[in-house]
Amino acid sequence: MGLGKRQAIEEALEAGAIAEAAEELFIEPSRSKKILAGFSKEERKEIKLQADVMSDDFDAGDLPGWR
Repeated sequence: MGLGKRQAIEEALEAGAIAEAAEELFIEPSRSKKILAGFSKEERKEIKLQADVMSDDFDAGDLPGWR
C-alpha cells in the first residue's frame, strides 16, 4: 500500500472517530472529558463544533428521528 493511500485511510478513520465523538458529546455532554480524552487540541475543537451544530439542528427540529 502506498504512503498516500495509507494516509487517506488514516484520515478517513480519524474523520469517523471525530464524527462519532461529536455525536457522543451531543448525546451525553456531561461525559465530555472522557469523550474528548485522547484527541488533540484541534480535534477537540472540531468535535465541539460538530456537537454544537448537532445541538442547533436538534433545537431547530432538523434532526428527524432524534425526537
